[in-house]
Amino acid sequence: RLWATDSGCPTSFAWSPDSALLAVASSNDNTVHIYDASDGSFDCQLPVVAREEPLEVVGMEWYSGGDGWCLENPTLAVCFATGLVQIFMSQHDEVPALVETSLKISAVQWSPRGDMLVVAGVEMFGDVFVNEYSGHARSAVALYTPTGKLLFSTTLPTVGAEIRSLAWDGSGLQLALAVDNMISVQLLRADDLHVHWCFLAKQVVVYAHRAPLSSTQRLVFWNSENKDKHTVFLDEHQRVIALRGFDSLCAVATECRAVTTDSIEYRVALYNSDGASVAAKTIEIAPNFMGLTGKYVCTASRDVLCIWDYTVAAAVAAAAATSAHTASAATSSGGSSGAPSSTTSTTIAGGGGASGDTDVGHAVSAKRSATTTSGIGGNLLLDSVSGTISSADDNPFQTEIQYLLLHSGHNAIVSIGASDKCIIVGRKSGIIHIFHLPGLRKETKHKLDLPARHISLNANSTKAAIVDVRGNLKILTLGKKLMQTEFLIDSKHVWDLKWSESEPGRFAVSENTRTHTFHNNTHEDCITNTAHIGSFFREKIIAVQLDELLAAAHRNQPDENVIITFRTDSQLQVVSVDALDDYG
Repeated sequence: RLWATDSGCPTSFAWSPDSALLAVASSNDNTVHIYDASDGSFDCQLPVVAREEPLEVVGMEWYSGGDGWCLENPTLAVCFATGLVQIFMSQHDEVPALVETSLKISAVQWSPRGDMLVVAGVEMFGDVFVNEYSGHARSAVALYTPTGKLLFSTTLPTVGAEIRSLAWDGSGLQLALAVDNMISVQLLRADDLHVHWCFLAKQVVVYAHRAPLSSTQRLVFWNSENKDKHTVFLDEHQRVIALRGFDSLCAVATECRAVTTDSIEYRVALYNSDGASVAAKTIEIAPNFMGLTGKYVCTASRDVLCIWDYTVAAAVAAAAATSAHTASAATSSGGSSGAPSSTTSTTIAGGGGASGDTDVGHAVSAKRSATTTSGIGGNLLLDSVSGTISSADDNPFQTEIQYLLLHSGHNAIVSIGASDKCIIVGRKSGIIHIFHLPGLRKETKHKLDLPARHISLNANSTKAAIVDVRGNLKILTLGKKLMQTEFLIDSKHVWDLKWSESEPGRFAVSENTRTHTFHNNTHEDCITNTAHIGSFFREKIIAVQLDELLAAAHRNQPDENVIITFRTDSQLQVVSVDALDDYG
C-alpha cells in the first residue's frame, strides 16, 4: 500500500498499541498527523506545543502495551530537536505533559512495562552534574514517568561520546547504550526507578506492584522464610508515592485523586509484616520523601516537613479502649457509665519556631482524636509570601502532627533521613539541615558540595551517611557543633547503603558491582554483589534482587532466587580507606 500525504516528507513514525493508527511527523510544517492504518485516511492532528519558531520532530515512541500497560498512563511521546518532549494520553489528548530535557535528543524508548520513558542525547547547556566540564558537550540519559516527572539522570564519563541507540532488557532494570564504537550497559537501581519496596523483620519483602493490564496497585508482603504471601489491594484511584520500612512496620504513602472534584488526598498508612493495617493518617502535603522510625513517620514535600508521631494515636486508642472497658464494668455494677463522648474536632496549637536560619519558617503542632480522619487545611495557613504558619489556637497539646515550612524558592527539599532523635533534610543547593526531635528544635546546617540524594542515620543517631547526586559517600558525625566529615570515598558511584542494626559503627555500602563493609574508618570486607541490601545484622547481609522480584511479580509466587545471603568476615586484614582503590 502506498499513501500520499499533503504535509510533506515523513520523518518519524509510531504505531498505536492496537496497530489501528499510525502517527506520522512531517518535515514541511513539523506537525504530527494520525492516520487510520487500514486505509490511510486522516484521523486527527496532534496539538504540538506552540512556539514562535517551528519545532522539528526528531523522534516518536508509542508504547505497545505488551507488558503492564495501564489505561490511565500517557503512552505517546513526541520528541523535538530543542529538547522538548510531549507525552500524550492518546491521539485526542489536548493537554499533554510537557518535559524540558535540555538534551539534543538522539534516542527515546518506553520501558517494557510502560512506566518509564528513557531519553538520550547531548546536553545543550550546563547542569549540576557537569559544572566541571563547562564548554564540553557530554551525552546524557534521563528517565521520566509517563506524566513527565524526572526519575533519574546521568552523564557519560567520556567527553564527546555520542549515544546513537539504546534498548531495554526484559526486566526494565538495565539499559544497553550504543556509544560511538562501544556498548555500555547501565544497571538501574531502585532509587533511580522509584521502585517502592522495603525489607521487614529480617525476612519479609514488601513491594508495590501493578498487574499487567490493570489500573490498580497492590502491596505484596512476601515472607522469604515460610513463603507466605499477603496482598493488600489499593483503591482504583490510589497511587503509591513512597514506601519505607523499620523493624516489623511498613509505612506506605499514597495519593488518591477524587474523580468528581479532581481533588487530591495524601494519606500515610502503617502495616505490620503480615500486611495488617496498624494506623493511618491523612496529611496536608505531598509526601515526595519519607522516613520511618520507631516513633515517627517523617514526610516532606518541596518545602514543607510533616512529622507524625504515630505512637500518640496508638496511646489514645489504647486509653479509649481501657476507658470503654472501665465504663462497661461500672455500668454492669450499677454505676454511671462515664463513657467519654466521641469527637471529631480538630485543634491546632502553636509550636516553637526553629532557630538560627532565615531559610526556616515556623513549626506548628496538630492534635486530633483517634477517630478523626479529616485534614487540617481549614485551620492551618501556609503563607507563601512571608513563609510563616498561622494557627487557630495557642493552647498547648500533646503533639501528634507537626508541620514545618521551609522557605524554598529554587532551593527545594531533595532528600530526608530520620531517626527517633533527629531528622536531616537535604536541599537542592547542597545545604543539609538537622532538626532534633521532638519539637523540630535546635536546627543546625551544613554545606555539601553537591545535593544529597540519600541520607541514612545509624542505630544510635551519632552518625549520618550521605550519598550525593554523583554517588560520593560522606560519613558525618552528629554533635553539639557543626558536623565533621570523617572520610570521603571519591568516584565510587555508591548506589546503596545500610547501617548495621547491631553495631552503630558498622555499615555496608554498594558501589558498581561490589559491596564493602566498614567499621568506623576501616575497611573490613569486599563482596561481589549487584542486589539491594535489605538487612545488615552482625555478620549477615541479606540482599534482594529487584530484577528477579519484579519479574516474579507477574507470577503467583516469588522464588528463592530473590533473596541472597552473605556472610561477612570482619576478621579480615583491615586496610585504610585510602587503600580502597586496591580492591577490584
